[in-house]
Amino acid sequence: MSGLNNSQCIAVTDSISKSLNFTKLSELPEKAGNIRFAATAEFEERDDGLKGLRDRLGSIEFEDITIFDKGIKYEVLRNGEADMNVCFTTDADLAKGDIIHIEDDIQFWPPYHLAPVVSLETLEKHPEIEDILNKISDNLTTESIQVLNAQVDIDGLEYDVVAHDALQSWGLLP
Repeated sequence: MSGLNNSQCIAVTDSISKSLNFTKLSELPEKAGNIRFAATAEFEERDDGLKGLRDRLGSIEFEDITIFDKGIKYEVLRNGEADMNVCFTTDADLAKGDIIHIEDDIQFWPPYHLAPVVSLETLEKHPEIEDILNKISDNLTTESIQVLNAQVDIDGLEYDVVAHDALQSWGLLP
């Protein structure tokens, strides 16, 4: 299993995190009244969304909740239309540093770690695969994937170029 965790999380602008001293999910009920939340339509009713957070943490009353398309969730934060959204820990926009994800100190969302899976038959025929996959896995962290995703999603590089450069920097390609 790699260190990469592609789980859900709450993201806020760095300025909101600092001004409200908001860094942990357990602090959400006391901070919510000062936060404009940009939610996706289904997030409010899901057990792994706002409904579940309220079940776990109690009353959570935001200053405002606005429904936005998930495709513009970072744009609304950067434009000042909202202060917080729900995202994934490996989203490219988190690599920029102006938006941060709040620590899930209550372990509300399960981890989604990446793990290579290979049939025993294939591994017996090609035992070198194990070392290669382990080296790749060792380099896959949540932060490294944020950066790689940013190179594709923000910088506009092609997937194959980003993958090649990453494998090369990890010493897996000449």
